[in-house]
Amino acid sequence: MDNKEAFEKKHEAKIEEMKAEIDRLKAKAKQSEADSQIKYEEKIETNQVNFIKH
Repeated sequence: MDNKEAFEKKHEAKIEEMKAEIDRLKAKAKQSEADSQIKYEEKIETNQVNFIKH
């Protein structure tokens, strides 16, 4: 393997690593979005219950 091939392999590996990190961050964002939705819905329900009581 010459220097050019080694250089290309190194950068291909780095690209794959970056793609994996992007996928991880997308999954984390999706989880955060779901958590926010749950909290929002709980808050709405609490407000509705409080409104009905008054």
